[in-house]
Amino acid sequence: MKDNNVITYYRLAIEHLEKEIKELATDEKVRRYLAARGKLAMLYNEQENYEEYSKKCEINSCRHLFTYKDKRHKNFTCVRCGLSNGVLRRRETDLLPRDRASLSYILDYRRLKIKKIPGTYTNIICENLGLVRETYLDIKEALGELPDEEMAKCLKKTLKIANKTIENRISKN
Repeated sequence: MKDNNVITYYRLAIEHLEKEIKELATDEKVRRYLAARGKLAMLYNEQENYEEYSKKCEINSCRHLFTYKDKRHKNFTCVRCGLSNGVLRRRETDLLPRDRASLSYILDYRRLKIKKIPGTYTNIICENLGLVRETYLDIKEALGELPDEEMAKCLKKTLKIANKTIENRISKN
């Protein structure tokens, strides 16, 4: 019996709001406002779709160079395009367009029963993936695009130096 009361409540509330909207829609300013809100919602939707499409194109054309977040080698991220399997542990409704592109790419490989996404898997482990990405971009700017193995060596050496510098600063304080 409670379900019927809840359903009736929602039905009546919806009817009331629809009637109120109809009455408000007779006002010219309100009509313009509603039209502008509709256009704004449409533009937001188109922008998100384009961002996701753009990120999918970037991911699809990338020669992935993966690093890991921990020693278990379960959480990987591409330093070039940002593709990350971390999106698999989040609700799809909470994902940004770039994350939905990662999710779509990974799920496509799973549907094809391909366990490992093509790319170079380094043995670089760094919890701070932002630091790895920035370091990659700095190396790329200084030396240009290197072969994957050489880039991985440069990344590893540079991150080792950065970690020692950070450890030294911490120990001095």
